[in-house]
Amino acid sequence: MTEFVKITTIKKKTGVAGQIGYTTKVTIAGEPHTVTFVSSSYGGPVVMVTDAMPDGMVVARPERFGSKLTPAWVRQFFAPPTPEVEDVLEKGKL
Repeated sequence: MTEFVKITTIKKKTGVAGQIGYTTKVTIAGEPHTVTFVSSSYGGPVVMVTDAMPDGMVVARPERFGSKLTPAWVRQFFAPPTPEVEDVLEKGKL
């Protein structure tokens, strides 16, 4: 699965009351996608939003990728092997 997922950019956006988001440009199997992750700077649930899932999807057990949403968390999410990413890719949800 070498270079199957390539992260192009990760941009941070802050909201009110500690809300943070990272919009990530990725190339998956040669196709460009934009994926946004939203959470709290204090930790907690992480929601992934894509064009195909504009209402978002809660990332199961986000602590596997880090204690809080950061650029390192995003890179870890896309690092192989991640069953959740595999599931999303197989179902074509991006």
